[in-house]
Amino acid sequence: MCEWLEAAQGTTNCADCNSENPKYYNPNYQIFVCMSCAQIHEEIQCKRGTLKSQRLEVLSEGKKGQAVRGEGNVKVNGKYERFLPLYYPKQGDMTPPDIRKEFITHKYVKETFCTNGNYLKYTPASGGMEGVLEKKGKDKSLWKSRHFVLTPVSIKYFLETGQSEPKSCLPVSQLEIHLEMCDRTRSCLVLTHLSDSGASGRKYYVRTAGGDLLFDWYFALLTAQSAKDSKHRGTLSRAVVGLVSQSKKVSKSGQLYKVGTHSFDIWRKRWFSINASHVTYSANKLSALPQGDFMLGPDYEGYAVEMGATHKMPAPTKYTFQLVTPDRTYKLCADTYEDRESWMYAFNCAIENIIGDNDQLSNSI
Repeated sequence: MCEWLEAAQGTTNCADCNSENPKYYNPNYQIFVCMSCAQIHEEIQCKRGTLKSQRLEVLSEGKKGQAVRGEGNVKVNGKYERFLPLYYPKQGDMTPPDIRKEFITHKYVKETFCTNGNYLKYTPASGGMEGVLEKKGKDKSLWKSRHFVLTPVSIKYFLETGQSEPKSCLPVSQLEIHLEMCDRTRSCLVLTHLSDSGASGRKYYVRTAGGDLLFDWYFALLTAQSAKDSKHRGTLSRAVVGLVSQSKKVSKSGQLYKVGTHSFDIWRKRWFSINASHVTYSANKLSALPQGDFMLGPDYEGYAVEMGATHKMPAPTKYTFQLVTPDRTYKLCADTYEDRESWMYAFNCAIENIIGDNDQLSNSI
């Protein structure tokens, strides 16, 4: 972070995705953003003929003064995120590119979150939302069109439009919802059905023809789930509780090597996912059922991330680390140094951000 930025407001995190140490300044909105968000701002602004974002280290003294005297991230977000619900997570560097673009477009171009209750195409009072989406098969990597119907209490899908009986009906209160890249250019929704005890069941992978529609469904599911879990929390917005409690919900997925607890176990590739404090791992990226899952807890209960991991069988690379829990120590290995740093950072963030909902709200108000 540049020293001269200490006088500016809310510059420690990107105004749009909440990633740390933003390196770009957008003179149109007088905000500080990360490189990924700056690229999307540039793409949008080029079409509108406005100024491009500029790297902080090359700003002239005059521009620096303008940036410091500007409204800053806090004031600008007070306008453009005034009614952005608390349950919408800002995921930092882990935000999929197409979802990042849709969020920025809604925030600045459409000004979706400047108006109370203007939550895209779904609110609990609207009664529902439906449409044709692509769903991945349970046992095969085939994507087929299915008719989905979202109500305030459940999401159903039918094999064909017009059928009376759904193939499956999932209560929104028992879903874990996050986003993953299903290929190099497209994201998909991952709906994990949780049992009454909280254990992971089947994962449903759903994608759309474009990022705008996927964003609509993602936001609709979050809205339905939040309203179902707590009517009070579902109506809270950043305008009510302020901007000091910016959500830093961790969401990350990717490949790691994992080894079992026995000395003769070998290292195997596994697809890991972190969603808030819930960790799952599967045989491959689009497995319908996880091979294992567990919940993270706070550091004072014995949860920690440590550099390095020793095992009788040699690791595939030298970039090992371990995730310590009260019940078990998970020995893991990444392909590169950068991957290891990213995963250790994500696990540490998940552990540090574990706090009860009541405490979070009381600290925010």
